Amino acid sequence: MKKSADAEYDFLDFWEANQKFFAMKQGTTENLMHFKERFLRQAEVLQDLYGMAWFRDFAVKTKAYAAIASTDTAAQNKFKDDIFEAVLATGFLCNCN
Repeated sequence: MKKSADAEYDFLDFWEANQKFFAMKQGTTENLMHFKERFLRQAEVLQDLYGMAWFRDFAVKTKAYAAIASTDTAAQNKFKDDIFEAVLATGFLCNCN
């Protein structure tokens, strides 16, 4: 599909950003540091699209979050604050060579 420069396609941009991020792989001859930078740039695009609320909502649905004592609100908040980094680390490890 070709996009016109004079229009905005929020839904298409959203779909393409997700598709690009989740399909991203390290090239066979690509330097690991180059892949990391490319991966982080695309992650920033997702963060701009979703905001942190989306990642925090995901965090509270995980088994790891459920294992934190409900009385330990500091640990729960830290887990939610760190979820974006955890998602990135997992994706990076899964998609690099």
